[in-house]
Amino acid sequence: MSAVFQSTSPTHQKWARPGLQTAALALIVLLALWPTANSMVEIWWRSGTFNHAFAVPPLVAWLIWRSRQRWLHLQPRADRRWWPVLPLLAGIVVFSEAALANAPAHFALVGLLVALVPSMLGMKVMRAWAFPLLFAFFMVPFGEFLMPQMMEATATFTVWALQRSGVPVYREGLNFVIPSGQWSVVEACSGIRYLIASASVGTLFGYLTYSSPRKRWTFVAVALLVPVVANWIRAYMIVMLGHLSNNQLAAGADHLVYGWVFFGAIMAVMFAIGSRWADPHLSLASRTSSAPPPGLASRTLTTHADATRSAWGCAVLALLPVMLVWALGIAAPSAVPAQAPPSVSGWKPPQVVNLKDSIWRPVFIGASQESMWRYEPDGAVLAHESRSASVGLHLADYWNQDQERKLLSSENRLLSSGHPIWHQQGGTVPRLLVQVAGRNLNLQPQVMQARSGAAGNATSDRRTPSRLVAVQMVLIGGRWLVPDAWARVAMAWQRLVGGGDQAVSWVVFTEAGPALEAGKPDTELDDALKRLMSFVQSATAEAM
Repeated sequence: MSAVFQSTSPTHQKWARPGLQTAALALIVLLALWPTANSMVEIWWRSGTFNHAFAVPPLVAWLIWRSRQRWLHLQPRADRRWWPVLPLLAGIVVFSEAALANAPAHFALVGLLVALVPSMLGMKVMRAWAFPLLFAFFMVPFGEFLMPQMMEATATFTVWALQRSGVPVYREGLNFVIPSGQWSVVEACSGIRYLIASASVGTLFGYLTYSSPRKRWTFVAVALLVPVVANWIRAYMIVMLGHLSNNQLAAGADHLVYGWVFFGAIMAVMFAIGSRWADPHLSLASRTSSAPPPGLASRTLTTHADATRSAWGCAVLALLPVMLVWALGIAAPSAVPAQAPPSVSGWKPPQVVNLKDSIWRPVFIGASQESMWRYEPDGAVLAHESRSASVGLHLADYWNQDQERKLLSSENRLLSSGHPIWHQQGGTVPRLLVQVAGRNLNLQPQVMQARSGAAGNATSDRRTPSRLVAVQMVLIGGRWLVPDAWARVAMAWQRLVGGGDQAVSWVVFTEAGPALEAGKPDTELDDALKRLMSFVQSATAEAM
């Protein structure tokens, strides 16, 4: 009994206090930044794309414990070179929360927890825990920004494969028609879920199976490529299965089940093949053990006082941005006057458009107030145009914003996927450089084209045009901006200095006329873009 106590006592003395203090500090950081941590967990819960993230924290703990023979003999000692990183990452979390930007806040929070390891325990421990700590970043729900590109690639491959199979295809954007019916590539068909799940599982498999960095990185690359190609093949097979069965199979929700079964089979084959190049000659003990360096017993242990001072220092630095925000306070006004449509010189007074009856409306979730208006020229503006030169203005006001309802969100977009009437026109439209309130705004027009048979149909508002072109800008803190990262910075700054969080989206759109044959000048689109530029410059000047 005495021998056992003597053999375990040095390790206990080295790790007990710094280990517990690091765990306690990590818990305090999570509690202080609870809104960020909670928003991350909420995304895991509600999004099937990131359900796997629930397994990451226990896997990180298991990977660290699994490699204990590499680090139990090490002497934990705070590395103060890492201390400036703590307030920097905590500041990014706080600023990103003020900007209502999830991804930067989540990455900074996980990075802050990782940075506590070298700050409290030293670089040697950091190197021993390198893979588990890097694997912890799979907790961040990230990657859905790739969805539009993956949907486009899936549609392109499916149409190409159907044509090679002798099936006639007519494609419009992400929709295509074959003799047996119409199909659409929606978010669930993008393959992003397969890609993210395969990336995390493939990375873990490569680490546990191989010892060579080259083998590990090769398998990770395969794990990223295979689900993309497999999703293309899955989409093609589902369409062909529906086509050959006269839409009796794979025509409803069951094609998602077929997709996961197919993906599971592909992953099983990939892991089975990868196992053939495993390194079985390396046992777990030889892979994770490392003899203590000579003279370790003679080294001076970190004193309790040193460990306590380090814990207090790290705690103050990590919580400093949070304490500053608590001291300043972020107050958003409970009631804000909504943005009213301006009277624009050269245009008749605006007419309200019923949102339910409009020919098109952008998607803005959780807006405090939403309205749409139509402006008709008074005869002096672009009177030479033969078609209607009216311009529409969609206003979306936001105040008292939170993570569920915010203006700058990827869920707010000009055109929803799978719209029954409109799809985005292919090709790149040149940006518009517009002078707004003394500043140059680089606006990106988006052209929407009516599906075959939809153009010309009458609605309660008016007929459906062949094309619409729209631009978006936002008004934050009295400044006109495009909805990008700088707009998020402006939003965060406005909230941090106590200016509230009101923000307004302006979407200006107009009819562009039918598209011409390829290679011919698109004069209809050019006229529409000139009309938008003229209206935006006049309307923003009147609104200030």
